[in-house]
Formats: sequence, C-alpha cells, structure tokens
Amino acid sequence: MDPELIARILGTLTVVVGIAVCLGYGLWRFLALALSAARAAFRADPPGGTDRRIVPYTGPEPARPAYWAGQMWRDAGFAGRAAALTVRYLLTRHWLGEVVRRRLLRGRNGRTGRLAKSGLGRLLLRLLAPGTALAAVLSALLASVLLAGVALFFAGQLVLVALGALAAVAGMRTAERLWKLALGIRMKCPYPGRYRSFPLGARAVVRAR
Repeated sequence: MDPELIARILGTLTVVVGIAVCLGYGLWRFLALALSAARAAFRADPPGGTDRRIVPYTGPEPARPAYWAGQMWRDAGFAGRAAALTVRYLLTRHWLGEVVRRRLLRGRNGRTGRLAKSGLGRLLLRLLAPGTALAAVLSALLASVLLAGVALFFAGQLVLVALGALAAVAGMRTAERLWKLALGIRMKCPYPGRYRSFPLGARAVVRAR
C-alpha cells in the first residue's frame, strides 16, 4: 500500500476522533470538573471552622474589614487557581498520562483499563490514542478560553460590587456627617465601648443651666 495514503488516512482518523471526542465528551468534562473545583474554593474549610485562606486582621479597628474589601478578591483568586490546576491535571495526568499512555497505547480500554482480548482490538485502541491525545489538548484549550471568559465576567461583577459598596459607604458617611452637623454634634466619647455621640461640652453645660 501507498505509505502516503496510509498517513493521510491515519491523520484524518486522528482529526475526526479528536474533534468528536472533544466536542462530545472531553470539553464538557473539563468544564464540569474545573467549575466544580472553583465552586469548592468558595466553601469554608472545614465547614464552620477556621479557614486558613482567611487572612487575620491585626489592625487597630475592632471591626473586621468587609468581605468585598479584600477577602472576595482572594476567594476569586483561589477559585481561578483551582480551576486552572484542575485543567492541567486532567490534561497531563489523566488524559495524556493515564488514558493515552498507560491504556490506549498498551491496547487497553481507555475507561476501564482492561486489556483487549484480540490483537485487532489492541491495534484499534492504539490507533485511537493519537486522536484521544488531540481531543485532550483541544478540550484543555477550549475549556481554558471559556473559563477565562467566565473569570473576566466574574471579575467585572466583583468590580461592580466593590464600587457599589464604596458608593454606599460614602453616601452613608456623608448623610451621617450632615445629620451631625444639623444637630450640632461634633465629638464622640473617647472611651472604648462608649462610642455614642453627644453635643459639645459647652453647649451641654448651657442646656443644663
């Protein structure tokens, strides 16, 4: 037989298998596991306990900073990192390492790992190995692009939340200052635990008289 014809047939088979496996299974598997890992990054670890991802606040203010002020950006970073690591693991360890190299190229079933009983079956599995490897690479690339789009959309939402929170804080502070100005309140109690506002001492004395 013509070697060039055989090469063309094998190349076509590789491309067809790669695209079919990618669009029919691989891409959705990559996306499902990556998004699942990203969602798990937002859960407390352990539930109800101390989470090592939360940076302790050591500043002078007794109240902790709001979630949108910093922790939500760290959680988003953890989620993105978890998704990226999942895609890399699936590509290098599972698909290329386990399915292609240790199973298909050795004549074993890609899912179960069982050795094909006949020589023809082992040959067919070996012929599917390049297409499966191509499917893994295409799935990883497409999943990475889609996940990057999701990450950018989510980052935009975080920016809007942060801007909205800042605007709300600025509005409430302005309203509080205007309200104090209208009531003549200029001071606050300096003692810890007694932060109730009161008028100026001189005015309080005049009123008492």
